[in-house]
Amino acid sequence: MNTNDLATVVGYTSLWHSESNSVSIELALLGGERKTLGTMDCEQANMIIGMLTKNGKKSVSYKDNEYLQVSEFYQFK
Repeated sequence: MNTNDLATVVGYTSLWHSESNSVSIELALLGGERKTLGTMDCEQANMIIGMLTKNGKKSVSYKDNEYLQVSEFYQFK
C-alpha cells in the first residue's frame, strides 16, 4: 500500500437522524478536506466514533472509501 494514499483525520462530525434511527459521519481531513462516510446504523456508528475518539496519543488515517486506520502510541518505561 502506498502511504501517499492516506489522509490524516483531524476531527469528525456525527449527526443522529431520529426519524430513521441512523447516524451520518463526516471526517475532517488535514488540509481542510471533508469526506462523508455516509449513513449507518447506530451500532456501526458507535464503533467508528469509538475509533475516532481521542484517548491518549492516537493517529487516525483514512483511505478514500476503503478503510480507517487507527494507530496508538505508547511511551516505553
